[in-house]
Amino acid sequence: MTVTVGSDLDRTVDSAAEYLLSLQQPGGWWVGELESNVTMTAQWLFLLEFLHLRDEATTRRVANELLARQRADGLWSIYWEGEPDLPATLESYAALRLAGLDADDPRLAEARRFVEERGGIGGARLFTRMWLALVGLWDWDEIPEIPPELVLFPPWSPLSAYAFACWARQTMVALSVVRHYKPVHRIPAKRACHELNLGPQKRQLSLFPRFRPGRNRAVRYAERWLIDRQELDGSWGGIQPPWVWSIVALVCRGHGPESPYVRRALDGWKRFLVEDGDRLRPEACQSPVWDTGLALLGLRAAEVSADEPALQRAADWLVSE
Repeated sequence: MTVTVGSDLDRTVDSAAEYLLSLQQPGGWWVGELESNVTMTAQWLFLLEFLHLRDEATTRRVANELLARQRADGLWSIYWEGEPDLPATLESYAALRLAGLDADDPRLAEARRFVEERGGIGGARLFTRMWLALVGLWDWDEIPEIPPELVLFPPWSPLSAYAFACWARQTMVALSVVRHYKPVHRIPAKRACHELNLGPQKRQLSLFPRFRPGRNRAVRYAERWLIDRQELDGSWGGIQPPWVWSIVALVCRGHGPESPYVRRALDGWKRFLVEDGDRLRPEACQSPVWDTGLALLGLRAAEVSADEPALQRAADWLVSE
């Protein structure tokens, strides 16, 4: 058989461009699922538990998703066919225990061994320990403090929250409120992974004095600061970390399910949930701007004319964004 490389490659590129054009949304953009790692899925279950909103149907579907993402060796990674990852494995293990799997379930045996060898919860990253503190599996006093007073400093100050990127600063301000209140919703003992609480590897020391005369003002200001930055779609920055922690921060400040800010945040988050048969997972973010920009670059590289109406619609949409 004779293969003409140039012709075959050209046909493949043309077919790919044609397929990509077929995926364009009527409004001119492209969007695909922005796949998150399993920590986001586990954290969704922790948040629902903290908010007293977890139901058995959601729990089952989240558990199915976590088990479907498990590596052949019983551990979890943060990307496809990646190496075993401690936070991903620990958070998945804890979420599956919350979902009803027993500590001696064979599906969790290797994960338990892996986490124990690395110090248990105390050996995990800070975010993992904060999530587990929220559901009573770790001590908030072992979490370093983030002073809410930082939000009072002006942008030019070296200690200002504005020294961080938008999504990072919103996460930090929300966490400063949460760490101040140290909220706990203890999950039932039979569903809690206390077997992985092997104690802290080393005690965290606070660098800030316990007497804080401006703390109440700072916390009130931080609450207002977060409310003022909530997007119309209910999010903070359109990304998971500031979104979920801002919900927790507002709950700490007395906002219940009837709060318009909490209600809008939870309603908006529903749009980030991916239904996959009897599996359920969240997207950490959604990416139509990225996807559209990349699609345009690819189509132009495939020599699709800039005058093509589909590309014109995409460009108009990008400019509007």
